[in-house]
Amino acid sequence: YSPIIAAANKTIDRFSFDADVEIIAGVGDESKVPTFRIVAYNGGELRTAEYIRKFGKPVVIDLAGLSYSPNITANMDHDPTQRVGHVTDKTNDGRQLILAGLVSGTGPAAREVVDNAALSYPWQASVEAIPTAPLEEVRAGQSVIVNGRTIVGPVLIARKSRLYGVAFLAR
Repeated sequence: YSPIIAAANKTIDRFSFDADVEIIAGVGDESKVPTFRIVAYNGGELRTAEYIRKFGKPVVIDLAGLSYSPNITANMDHDPTQRVGHVTDKTNDGRQLILAGLVSGTGPAAREVVDNAALSYPWQASVEAIPTAPLEEVRAGQSVIVNGRTIVGPVLIARKSRLYGVAFLAR
């Protein structure tokens, strides 16, 4: 394995993983705040455009080294001005990451997410995290165990990263 220099990590600030989203609106009780639940990351390779363009390899977030920002926000399309809500619960079993939260935004993005979900729109989600240590390179033909699975290179491993947000995305 070889580390990728730390300076390279500063230019990439999100890991994307398309995941189905469940929105639970206050059926029959409009005073109830809608909630969401997302299998935000399944522990496998993330083939993000940024990592493929910059390094030519997918990345894997090592869930054992994942930390969390004090406030994890939810937005639409990775745009922090398009607030949807915030995460209230994180479940990391070392194999996958599940995020749950409240649709606490009051603007158009939050309404769009809830209204479209009520019409069975298939929202997806993307985690927003930043590496906090140099990435580990696994070369072609090498393998490593991460998140309870065998990962075969070429791939980058983010052994330490910090989750700060999640985005709702159109398919």
